[in-house]
Amino acid sequence: MKKLFYLSFMLFVLMCSCNNEDKNEIVNQVKDELTIYDKNGNAVAYCNYSKENETIIYLWNGKPTAYYTSERNDLIYGFNGKFLGWRESGIFYDLEGKRIGFEKDACNIITSIEPIKHVKEIKPIKSIKEIPPVRPINSLDWSTVQLDVFFLKGIEKE
Repeated sequence: MKKLFYLSFMLFVLMCSCNNEDKNEIVNQVKDELTIYDKNGNAVAYCNYSKENETIIYLWNGKPTAYYTSERNDLIYGFNGKFLGWRESGIFYDLEGKRIGFEKDACNIITSIEPIKHVKEIKPIKSIKEIPPVRPINSLDWSTVQLDVFFLKGIEKE
């Protein structure tokens, strides 16, 4: 009982110690993040929009793996320079044009409750980008590759 009271008291003190600027910053940070789901509707990664017109993709464990910019037609690159795929209308496509992930409401799939995110790791330095291949026709089929494995290709050492 003492532990519950102590925990409640600490949460109360923490909430009271935040000023409105802190609360607004937290709210804005959450608004700037968009969850990416796998074909089963599980939250696997999320996008963090930055000021430089670039979107960083983090796995749920906080590891930055890839990025895309809206000025380059949503081409997805890993930090290792490897071209991974495309993003169109909230759907992520692999090199074969198969769906590999999606943002909420982009597909008619029920999504699971998002687990708590881990602290973001520092972004790695970007390598020189590969030239993207000719884009295949988008498919309604789903890739057999898991979404986290797809994004992890963006930080693999060659």
